[in-house]
Amino acid sequence: MATKRTEPDHTRISFRLPPDIADELARRAAEVGKSPGLYARELLHAALFEHEEQRQELRAIRADVAKLAALNELTQELRDDIATSVRVLLSKAGRLSPGEARRWVERRFFPPTNNEVPPCSQSD
Repeated sequence: MATKRTEPDHTRISFRLPPDIADELARRAAEVGKSPGLYARELLHAALFEHEEQRQELRAIRADVAKLAALNELTQELRDDIATSVRVLLSKAGRLSPGEARRWVERRFFPPTNNEVPPCSQSD
């Protein structure tokens, strides 16, 4: 690869391409009405800079998803704790048997979806 200084703020870089890649570059450039050289320059710029921006955005999104997953886990733990408390209150302070209290809590806190077994369905 040869480099040649053309302007104070630009460097010329030239390289050879295999015929199949050169043909594909020319075809794609023609589709968007550009010369192969300009199209190649834009592709290189996108590969160097725009993809880095996308990688940074993806990292930020992944961090947000991890935070949401942690919040979801905490929310589920809190729901389980509240359900346990309500079940105990209903059976101890209320007039429900432990089994009735468990069923009441399951219906309201853990409605079955997709054949899931509610978490507090173990025997009392």
